[in-house]
Amino acid sequence: MSRARSTEVSESKRGLLRNAVENIEQCFIGTIHSFCGRILRERPIEAGVRVAFEEI
Repeated sequence: MSRARSTEVSESKRGLLRNAVENIEQCFIGTIHSFCGRILRERPIEAGVRVAFEEI
């Protein structure tokens, strides 16, 4: 990889990292089970579950 291309990639990665850090409060941190439950609650009709379903 050329030095110019390497610098371009590094700058791009820095920009992505900066964006992630600036928006960390929007990040979902949880278990796979809580993530799946969240998706099912957001889209119950598409998932074919009752709107008020509860995990066991």
